[in-house]
Amino acid sequence: MKYANRRLAVAEDPYGAASWWLTATEILDGRSPLEDFEAGELTEIAIDNVLDVARRGM
Repeated sequence: MKYANRRLAVAEDPYGAASWWLTATEILDGRSPLEDFEAGELTEIAIDNVLDVARRGM
């Protein structure tokens, strides 16, 4: 969680970070990053992939 929040710059955009954690994505098979985190399945690689796709607007 610390890694993701650092990448998300949570201090500068807490609402954007909260939205990211709660929004389902196809990269995570329709789950949100929070759901994967709670299941113990959210890796740093998955965080990077989700953020990269979100920043590209896909």
